[in-house]
Amino acid sequence: MASRIPASVCLRLTSQVIFACRAANRRAAVRMLYLTGWVLVCFSQLLFWPLSAQAQPAVLKGIALQDHRQQPLSASSLKGQVLLLNFVFTGCSSICPLQVVELAQLHAALDSSLPKAQRSRVQFLSVSVDPLSDTPQALATFARRMGADLPAWRFATGHPEALQTLYDRMQVFERRTGASVTGVVAVSGGAKAAPAQVQAAATAAASTRAPTPEDHRSSLYLFGPDGQLVQRFRGVPVDVQRLKAEISRLAQASATEGAR
Repeated sequence: MASRIPASVCLRLTSQVIFACRAANRRAAVRMLYLTGWVLVCFSQLLFWPLSAQAQPAVLKGIALQDHRQQPLSASSLKGQVLLLNFVFTGCSSICPLQVVELAQLHAALDSSLPKAQRSRVQFLSVSVDPLSDTPQALATFARRMGADLPAWRFATGHPEALQTLYDRMQVFERRTGASVTGVVAVSGGAKAAPAQVQAAATAAASTRAPTPEDHRSSLYLFGPDGQLVQRFRGVPVDVQRLKAEISRLAQASATEGAR
């Protein structure tokens, strides 16, 4: 994001415009028009820049979830929290269990290192990418099996349409490029398609297939207390030490701000 233009610069340019307005010659008039444009830019930044930054939608805005304890969950219930978000599904037999176990290690590390006032400002949220199968009961069973049924960690599901909005915002599913296909395709007149045509047809077919839970990204998303994304982290393996440091920094800053 571009830096704001200092108010002093805007005021100086405004005074030059006023001076130019008093001049009668053509050169001053041209200069006046040029500087007027700059003044408008200055004041638009002063008046509207903070508003536009604050108007960016929170990732969970307008999305109703239910956690594995059958409690409602929304953006307002996480307001002011340092949030670590990931996506899982209970039927996963590869990446999800490994990631959740490593996140449980991070959770324990934060418990032992952060003062209570700072630890209370940190939440983990694992959202299902398979809402048709992952009921709150199924998520609760999964959390217990993974040793992740812990305070300040919620496994959540919701209505598929609402969750699709979240998936789209976070670009949860991998973009398909199409599988490599060998063979021939018949075209009009009995001719055979060239390999490039075969590949193009396969790519088009793959791009129209609906994503499955296995297609989801394993990334971890860290949000600050202001609700804005701080950084996206690699999901497997979990960089426990780096995440611990980043979360601790945000929690400490949040607690300090709250104490003022």
